[in-house]
Formats: sequence, structure tokens, C-alpha cells
Amino acid sequence: MAAADLPCVMAIQAEAYAAADFAPEQPAVFRDRMALAPGLCLVACDAAGAVLGYLLSHPWVDAAPPALHSALGALPPAAVCWYLHDCAVASRAHGQGMAAVLYAQALAQARAQGLVRGALVAVDGAASYWQRLGYQVRDLGAGQSKLAAYGPGAAYMVRAFG
Repeated sequence: MAAADLPCVMAIQAEAYAAADFAPEQPAVFRDRMALAPGLCLVACDAAGAVLGYLLSHPWVDAAPPALHSALGALPPAAVCWYLHDCAVASRAHGQGMAAVLYAQALAQARAQGLVRGALVAVDGAASYWQRLGYQVRDLGAGQSKLAAYGPGAAYMVRAFG
């Protein structure tokens, strides 16, 4: 993902989350993640180079999902977790397997960086999709309240890499 991709990425995000119970994130959040983890922030394009999907992720710590709409500024020095912040595909590209390709490429990069497990917050009923990829819901205990910003039914999910 590059800065020039952001207008298309923002349009895909707006389309993907049009009915969500949370506001789309601003380009500054994407620029922050891209600066911190460029190899883990990817786009999928068609043959003409048009962006059709994206995946935004970064190294992080367990059981501490970053707040929505916030820049990280820096990565934790002891990060062993791959945090998948967001993945969306334009509706015109649904059914083409782009999300799976983006996920596989980012997962390979995360493993190559020595990250040993993945984490994400599933929103809008997406938990069943992530369960098919090996993620399991994990209670955050006192930190569970952090999920409220992600909308009703948001679930923190984790997966160990085998």
C-alpha cells in the first residue's frame, strides 16, 4: 500500500462499512500503519492497476487491540502478535478471492518477521469468517470495554501460527 492508493482505499472502506455502527477511519490512521509496517499493509489491484481491496496490519501485543481512530506512533518493542487491523474488498470484486490472497500474503510476511500469532477484532458478524481461518474468540476481561467502539457484537479473536 502506498500513499497514492489511499483515495481508492478510503472509497473501499466507506463502501464496506457504510452500514457499520462506527465511523470509517481517516487516512492518517492508514498512513501511520503504513509507516510502521509497510510490508504488512497491502492492496490488491486489477490488471489495469485499479485498487480493488486492501489489508492493513502491523505487529502488536496480545490482548490489547488498538483503539479505533488512533495513530500508534510506534510499535511495541516486544511485539510477537500480528494484528490485522482491517481488510476490505470493493463490492465489484467480491467473489474473486482477493481477501484470501491479501490475507495469505500478509500472513506469510508476518511469519517471516517472526510473529507467532494473529489477532483481530471481528465486526459486523464477521467472526464466522475468521473462525474458518482458525481464529477463536477470546475474552479480554477488563479490556472487553475497548470493543464497544467497534459496534455491537464485536469480538476479539486470536490464532496461533502453526
